[in-house]
Amino acid sequence: MLSSSKAWRVGAIALLASVVLTLASGEAFADGKRYPASMCVPWGGPRPILHFSSLVATKPPCTHPSGCPDADQQNINFVDCPIVKDNPFTGTNAVQVIVVDKHPALDIKCWVTSIVWNGSAFLDKSDSRTSSGATSQPQTLSYGPQLPAISSSTEPHWYISCGIPPGSSLISYFVDELNE
Repeated sequence: MLSSSKAWRVGAIALLASVVLTLASGEAFADGKRYPASMCVPWGGPRPILHFSSLVATKPPCTHPSGCPDADQQNINFVDCPIVKDNPFTGTNAVQVIVVDKHPALDIKCWVTSIVWNGSAFLDKSDSRTSSGATSQPQTLSYGPQLPAISSSTEPHWYISCGIPPGSSLISYFVDELNE
């Protein structure tokens, strides 16, 4: 029978060995984060309102019988949503944006962007998704399985930019980054 100090040492060595083996395997691991839409910053159109940490476009959609697409186009809310990455030089496993599209004619469109200033111009990589029509149910705009980072010596930053038509809302967004 092992004494308590020997048992403790055997247990500690076994734990240390499992940690070393896990780290030595060299596989990338995921780091997922969900952000509330209230973290997004409006930059164009009427100011959206916050409702339980969701961003809701302030003006309801046009209900005039003959329609008014120009008015609704001018009332699209534009927001940028920050992505905090532990390593901006790596890509992402997946990005999801949760939206509720209630506009009868205009869809929500969002872009995931990695951008950097190289001293004379902006270099960027982006990918866009669009909601699939009006519904009161949440829709998930999915990006991935992997979005690459910009190849640069300067640290790029990442963000999601969305155009939200009147009556629609952005609920939250999720980023699962690649860590190596």
